[in-house]
Amino acid sequence: MNRNVLIAALVAAGPLLLVGIAILGPMSSVIPTGRAVPPSPSPFAAFGSNCEIAPVSKEHVFVAASAYQGDTLTNVQLGDEDSETTMVRIAVASGSKPITVLLQASRPMIWNFEGAVERVARAIIFPGNRNRVAVAGLPAAQVDLVKLEGCPAQAITLNKDNEKRRDELLTAMFGRLADRAATGHSLNSIALPELQMASAPKGGAERAVGSTERELYTYFPGGFRTVDAKSLVSRAEVLTPETYPDIAGLIQLERAGAIRPAERHEIDRFVEGFSNPFRSRLSPNYQMRVGFSYVILRDLMLPAGLNGAHSKNFLVLSGVPAPRGRVGHGCLAYMDGFKAEDRSCYGDAWDGIERLKKLPDANSVQCRLLTPAADVSVEAVSMYEPKGAKHSFASTREPSPVDVKVSKPGAVLLVLNTYEPAIWRVVANEGTQIAGVILTGYYASKVEGVSPATPVIQADFASRQNRPPVDAACAPFHEYLGTSFRGGPAALAIDRQVSALTGKSVDRLRGDYSLGSVEIQ
Repeated sequence: MNRNVLIAALVAAGPLLLVGIAILGPMSSVIPTGRAVPPSPSPFAAFGSNCEIAPVSKEHVFVAASAYQGDTLTNVQLGDEDSETTMVRIAVASGSKPITVLLQASRPMIWNFEGAVERVARAIIFPGNRNRVAVAGLPAAQVDLVKLEGCPAQAITLNKDNEKRRDELLTAMFGRLADRAATGHSLNSIALPELQMASAPKGGAERAVGSTERELYTYFPGGFRTVDAKSLVSRAEVLTPETYPDIAGLIQLERAGAIRPAERHEIDRFVEGFSNPFRSRLSPNYQMRVGFSYVILRDLMLPAGLNGAHSKNFLVLSGVPAPRGRVGHGCLAYMDGFKAEDRSCYGDAWDGIERLKKLPDANSVQCRLLTPAADVSVEAVSMYEPKGAKHSFASTREPSPVDVKVSKPGAVLLVLNTYEPAIWRVVANEGTQIAGVILTGYYASKVEGVSPATPVIQADFASRQNRPPVDAACAPFHEYLGTSFRGGPAALAIDRQVSALTGKSVDRLRGDYSLGSVEIQ
């Protein structure tokens, strides 16, 4: 088969997503291990036992190529059950002159040789990511999975920006320069010996059925291919998980009836139960901010590789066993008990929950700094920063003003909470008495507009070095407990802090991410 006919056949074949995933079969309960073909003992030891290289014959066409990853997802894993492996097709054109090809990849990779493979005298495969590399389509005798620990370099930069260093290493390690060298990022195929790199045929996403298949083509334009583990030449253990890796596994599970997209009423029901423990009079309608991509309907193994842009949130419905495997960077939660296992399920509530867990009961220790009268109203204002605050990377921060108008009659104890420093400018109406001010948060803030006789408690984290030491049991109440303007666990933490320092709970909380002014009525 000549080169043009071979390339045309490869392009026409296109990605094999629908064929590969449509044939599912029963889902196994274990991860079987495929025994890859072991590489032949390397005859190349020019630099010693840990540098398996040797000169490349001048009678060969010598080409070198590298890729970050392939654009085609596969069903196998190379030595790591939490990852996915991609593939690049190597199309060898017919001809009489032998080819030596050097291939290296950054991510776990299968180099799949097709066409006139008998022309390949040597396929020199750099180990890449911890030997997570394999070759398909070539006999083991034609594959050199080299060891490079003792070599002059463990990788060769093949781009044109560093040709001098590239040529020095090729000459030192292989005795000659490459006839052609090239590098790519996410490749579909490489044609030999011309070293023509190609992307996947366009139109895969348009032909896909459903949003999950379109997503697969978005991140893996070459689609999905199943590989026979026993056909691979590799030093790595080849795993064939019961659920395909990454997005292909989601398609597999959907088609098998193991998962489906989450419905609005299911999400709402979970959020209601999940949020309830963190509601209080300060935020009676508090809701956790969590959504779900899928609900889990039966026992299953989660796909590996659901990280980064591929992360998904899963909700296990009532009576369904916990899934096996790992959720990656996503969220796994359970309708039974309204519980979650992963930090990502809690979002911005996580820090408040963790701080709340570390706080002792406010009545269990004696930590009073102020004892207000029984008729004093405790009014809290919380924000992350003053409106118009100027940020810098300097260790000292300049506070910005926030106007606090207090029109509520009677005695009022103010709790002013912020992360970035503020100048709280208090103006009280006639008939209002400011009984005290507690400044909480991270950076030191100031208060203006109150009588010099008004007690002001500086309980922010940054001022701790300037305050008298406190008992170890009370120290948690002098730590930074976050900002509570969103309510929920952060509001409960601030309330417990105020209760410990004053013996009174917060009567009302108001605030926002940033404030320029606020009124307490």
